[in-house]
This record gives sequence, structure tokens and C-alpha cells, in this order.
Amino acid sequence: MTIAIGPTTNPEKLPVEERVRLVIESEGLLIDLLAHTECQPNLVLECLRYLTHLPPGLYVRGALLLTGCEALLEIPQDLRVENTLDLTNCYALRRLPEGLHIKNGDLTLHNCISLKRLPQMYVSDLVVAPGCTALTELSRGIVVGSLDLSCCTALEALPPDLVVKNMLDLRGCTSLRLVPDSIKARIVVLPKHLDKLKSRYAAQ
Repeated sequence: MTIAIGPTTNPEKLPVEERVRLVIESEGLLIDLLAHTECQPNLVLECLRYLTHLPPGLYVRGALLLTGCEALLEIPQDLRVENTLDLTNCYALRRLPEGLHIKNGDLTLHNCISLKRLPQMYVSDLVVAPGCTALTELSRGIVVGSLDLSCCTALEALPPDLVVKNMLDLRGCTSLRLVPDSIKARIVVLPKHLDKLKSRYAAQ
């Protein structure tokens, strides 16, 4: 596929909608056209096979949908997303930014099979991370609405200061050996091998 930009055209002067179109048509090769760009309400960049990174200074006032961007390696520290960030099936994703803040939406990490760590973050609603089979660590300072870690089979421990305002789903976390008493969650769904702890959380 050949995408031509005229020699006298300054891509930074193009309307945001036109730059987004070029990024999509290039399957992610021209993603840096969106550096230091504000997008509203939503930015949909799904299934772009050459998208390996996001540009600096990207601000999305709504949702950022990156589902199926299988070559995406990491999310930059300065990314700002007001609502949902969807990274479903981003198989190569290895790193999320420390201090990730989503104040009005969800973080979806379904089948991010290369992700090993969840950093300190605040997500107002749901963090969905089932099938993140390489995930071994959750950092301190995580505050979320609900947290689905089902079938994160490599996860062995949870941080003692984890705050989950509603439900914490740990089904299928077959390597998990302990759920700290200090974890704050309204509902905890335990893996089968930790059924003995159910009485503790039934009383919460």
C-alpha cells in the first residue's frame, strides 16, 4: 500500500480527522502524525498490524480503542485517556505506564499475554485482564472499581494495599497462594484451590 503526502504538505497542519485517516490507512506506520494531538470524543485504531508504539503527547478525551494491535509493545508515560482504554488482544504489549489514570471508564487487557506487571494506577470502573498468562506482579498503589484477573495463571501474590471498590475476580489464578487480609474489596471471587478462604470474604 502506498500513501502519498505531497512534498509541500506539512502533516502537522492537516486536520486531526485527516491524520487519523492516514494512520489507519498505513496500518499504524504513520502513528507519529498524532504526536501532541488532542482527539475527541474517541480514537479508534483497531487491528493496525504495524502499530508498535503510541506517539508522545497523545490526549484522547473519550475512549482509545486499540483492540487487535498485535505488534504494540508499550503505552507511553504521557498518554492521557479520559474514558476507556481497550488493549484487548495486544499480544506483544509488555508495559503500561506508572501512574495510569482513567477517571471515567475501563481498562481492558484481555489476552495481553506478554504483560508481566500491572503498575500503580487509578481506574474508576473496571480493569479486565483475563488470560494475561504472563502476569506475575501487581504493584502497590492500585485503586480500581472492579478487577478481573481470571485465568492469570502465573500470578502468585497480590499487594497488601490493593483497593478494589467492588468485585475482585481471581478464578483460575492457579499459582496464587495467598490473599492478604489487608486487601480492600467488597466481593472477592477466589480460585478453587483457595476455597478455604471463602468464609473470610463472605462476611465482608
